[in-house]
Amino acid sequence: MKMTSVRAMGVALALIAMAGCGGSTSSELSGNVTYNGAPVESGTVAFTPAGGTGVPFGAKISAGKYTAEKATAGSFVAVVSADNANAGPLTREQAAQQKSAPNYIPENATGNSQTVEVVTGQPLDFTITGPPQK
Repeated sequence: MKMTSVRAMGVALALIAMAGCGGSTSSELSGNVTYNGAPVESGTVAFTPAGGTGVPFGAKISAGKYTAEKATAGSFVAVVSADNANAGPLTREQAAQQKSAPNYIPENATGNSQTVEVVTGQPLDFTITGPPQK
């Protein structure tokens, strides 16, 4: 009888330990980002919980690709921002006035500011279209 109790207790402890380890839903999320068919060279993608609760996260975009190392599964509003880091200003006056590279993708562009279902470990691509922001 004692051996059965020890086994049962061991199994119960193992189940509790596995439940604690398996509760984590953080993982990696990656994908491609294009704007009007061209890869977004530099920018960010921000994920804000759609229901207002949860942990927001984000990632930098480089050469049309992003990777969020600590993503969380669930429904999120995804907003892509891109900058003209490689475009450069036209005049010295413009350079003096420009504090940071402007975002050239409008938030209301088709495919931007959309609610997405994040499934960690599966790619999530963004194909955004529309006129550049002025």
